[in-house]
Amino acid sequence: MRDFADEVPGYLHNDRIRRTLEDTPLTGGIQNLARDLRRCYEVLIGIEVIGADEMSLINAWIADFESIAAGRHG
Repeated sequence: MRDFADEVPGYLHNDRIRRTLEDTPLTGGIQNLARDLRRCYEVLIGIEVIGADEMSLINAWIADFESIAAGRHG
């Protein structure tokens, strides 16, 4: 039930989330993917549709992803 409750704001504010993300300036390009993803999370936290604790989770996800990617190329 907690997972469901955490998802409710995304359903209730879907149009607001879409408009906000469309208006968010991003750098673009694969080399800026992590920066742009963080920026998207920052604005969603700023409009309070997700909690600030999500930023630590996305940072951990990005670190894991970059670690895996470096292992494949290193």
